[in-house]
Amino acid sequence: DDKFLNSYYNGIVGDYYTKSNDFKTAIDYYEKSVLYFDDHYDTLIDFKLSYIFSLIKIDDLSTAIDLFKSIDYEKLSFGSKNKYDIFKNNYSSILK
Repeated sequence: DDKFLNSYYNGIVGDYYTKSNDFKTAIDYYEKSVLYFDDHYDTLIDFKLSYIFSLIKIDDLSTAIDLFKSIDYEKLSFGSKNKYDIFKNNYSSILK
């Protein structure tokens, strides 16, 4: 569906800017990408975690923590839970 494809496209562009260390621009794209996160949990989890990572990099910890806590762990597949757990372990001191 078009909403999903736009979400995915925006996530890919966000990744590009993250790799370029342009986190503020990446956040603009990730915000668009995760609009439909609730409809595509497993597919968009990477972009949501990258969005949270970008927020951490610009020291917007309050928003990062809120977004991280908003993820419903039970809705994730086994593979997505692994990604979530790795991210949580890497940033646990920040995401309290």
